[in-house]
Amino acid sequence: MTLLLSLGFGSMSGHRAVKGADAGVKPALQETLNAGESRRDTVQAMPKGSLVHQHFIDIECPNPAGKKVSLSSVVDNPANRYVILDFWATWCGPCVQSIPTLRDIYAKYHGKGVEIFSVSLDTKADAWKQFVAKNGMNWVNVMVSGRKDFAGYNVEFIPTVLLIDGTTGEILVRDSHPDLDAILSNLLK
Repeated sequence: MTLLLSLGFGSMSGHRAVKGADAGVKPALQETLNAGESRRDTVQAMPKGSLVHQHFIDIECPNPAGKKVSLSSVVDNPANRYVILDFWATWCGPCVQSIPTLRDIYAKYHGKGVEIFSVSLDTKADAWKQFVAKNGMNWVNVMVSGRKDFAGYNVEFIPTVLLIDGTTGEILVRDSHPDLDAILSNLLK
């Protein structure tokens, strides 16, 4: 069984509430899930294809300087214990609203081995580059050139955020707005 924490945005087709959690979830992450963060009231099973407990799928796209950066180069970096994979766009209101939280997470946990790999679905490169610079998004940012670049992630809405274990490459969390502070605080104890 794979897990997604519900945010209370209404029902999502294909989801059903469950009372327990997967025995394969790491103890620190399970502790966070069981604690029930303030924004969540249920733990829900993800539909088939959620990728939780599976190995990440590599993505390689250009950064704002035009250099191709692969997700594997970030996950495989020994300095990165966890990698936040963030699918977003500048035209997405909830994505833009989450940027201050990502900045705070980056400031708090980057020195402890957490990296962010943000994948923009924007189509206007110059506007995206300006937005990234203006908003102090000092982590790894790339822009896809089409859906084929990230098709394996089954992204149906944005933001979509995944947390990847940098040691194993395992996807630990997939959610729209996970409480990354609570999750990372428990994982990095």
